[in-house]
Amino acid sequence: MHRWLDKVGNKLVISSITLICLLASTVYNLADEALGGTERKHHIPPSVLSDTDRDKIIKVIEECSVFKEIRGVRFETNSSIYKYLLDRLPLATDIIRGLNIRNLVITRNKDQSFHFKDGESITGDFRLIHKYPKTIVFYGNGQYNGNVIKKLMGKAVIIVEYREDRKGKFIENVLYIYLKANNRFVELIIKVFKPLARMVLDRKLLSYISTAREVCERITEDSAEVYKDIKDSKEVSKNDLEEYRRFFLHKRRN
Repeated sequence: MHRWLDKVGNKLVISSITLICLLASTVYNLADEALGGTERKHHIPPSVLSDTDRDKIIKVIEECSVFKEIRGVRFETNSSIYKYLLDRLPLATDIIRGLNIRNLVITRNKDQSFHFKDGESITGDFRLIHKYPKTIVFYGNGQYNGNVIKKLMGKAVIIVEYREDRKGKFIENVLYIYLKANNRFVELIIKVFKPLARMVLDRKLLSYISTAREVCERITEDSAEVYKDIKDSKEVSKNDLEEYRRFFLHKRRN
């Protein structure tokens, strides 16, 4: 009797997992059009191919476990503010925390790479591999620690293309994200639960995009008000605060 109950119980668990995956896959496919495509494309700037990091980048792109392309990411800002924050990623996240947008942290390592913590489930280190006019390439190693999925480690290549409209009123971005798990077992898990993995990725990407958009647009709307909001914050150093003041407020007066 007990064996029969165990068999029935196991079948119910397997059936439940299968049902959840099917439902997740359906929901994901319906929602995917809004966020972007998942068909892998080898979108590599030509100059990356001759770089010393070429082999690592190509390996992640060609063997990626998950790929995401997101188009039409628009920030109501100008290239001056966009590039200012992009060139000062640690300061950008200090401002984000100072404005109480989210607990996102980027710090610079001794080797000039960056350490990243999203305050939730992702930590890692990344480097800016290439920065050309309107194209940026990042390469990194990271770890995901979720409530259900624990300690997934892997590598990532992120390519960002951006352009400013002719009137200088907005920046439009296209993102290409390639993620590769560090071992075959994890890759197998991702393949089996790929809809769930993509849903987690989508949620993270949407939150990061929303955060970047908010800080850009708040500075664009009123850089002086942002200065007031962060000047007494412990998150922004006095030196960074003074640099912000000189760049935005002095420029504004002139």
